[in-house]
Amino acid sequence: MQHDGPLLWSVPHNSSVVNPPEQVSPDFLQHLAGFLLVRGRYAYFTPSADGWVGDDYPYPPREAYQGLLDRDYGEPMGLCKRDAASGWWVREWTKATVSLSCSVWQANITMK
Repeated sequence: MQHDGPLLWSVPHNSSVVNPPEQVSPDFLQHLAGFLLVRGRYAYFTPSADGWVGDDYPYPPREAYQGLLDRDYGEPMGLCKRDAASGWWVREWTKATVSLSCSVWQANITMK
């Protein structure tokens, strides 16, 4: 599975008392993994649910993403595939392996 046209993937922003908007969404890694699993040649990743919340929205500081947005994952080495035994979706990149389980909502991005 891969998205053929330009893709805009939006990560929901925090709007709760438990996770103030200045903090990264608790499932940010899952969203990033999903994006890396299905993205095609042209794709955009944005930190808000609607892609735009205004200039005064308190986005998390870049450090809050723990370097996940600064890493070079390389080039995709094929389409994502579902591992029948585990149920995880996996896609190999030249510099990383990306996996996501939709059933337990967990993700791994392992750099090579």
